[in-house]
Amino acid sequence: MFTIYYLLAVFAILGFMDIAGNNTINVKYIVLFSILSIILSLAFGYYLVYLSSYYLYIVIASVVFIYLLPRLGLGDKVFLSSLFALYPFWFVLALIALAALFVKPVFALMGLFSKKKELRLPFYPFLFLSSAILLIAVNLVYYY
Repeated sequence: MFTIYYLLAVFAILGFMDIAGNNTINVKYIVLFSILSIILSLAFGYYLVYLSSYYLYIVIASVVFIYLLPRLGLGDKVFLSSLFALYPFWFVLALIALAALFVKPVFALMGLFSKKKELRLPFYPFLFLSSAILLIAVNLVYYY
C-alpha cells in the first residue's frame, strides 16, 4: 500500500513541475524517480517473484506499447516503463489509459477556447488524478 502512496506523491510532484515549468521537466528528476521506483521494487520485492517467462513477455510487450505512445517525451516513457518493476502491468496500463481518457476531452475543450494552433497539455496531473481514482477503487474493492 505504501507504494501506491509513493506513486501518488511522485505524480503530484511531477504534475506540479509540469504545470509550473516552461515546456519540459528536467530529465534528472525523471531519472531520479525511475531509479527510486526500481530501488523500492527491490526493497519490497512485490513483483520480482513473478518474473516468469510469461510475465516477462507481458512486461516487454507493455514497455513496447508505452514507447509507441504518441506525444510523450522519452523521459516520461522511461519513467512509466520503470513502474513495471514496482506494479503489475495491468495497473500501469490502467493508469495510462485512464489518464488518456481524461486528456482527450480536456484537450478538445481547450481547443475551443484557444486561438493557438499548438496546444500543450501536461500529462502528469492526469496521471495523478487517475492514480487517485485507482487507489480509491482498490481500497473499495479490498474494503468490501
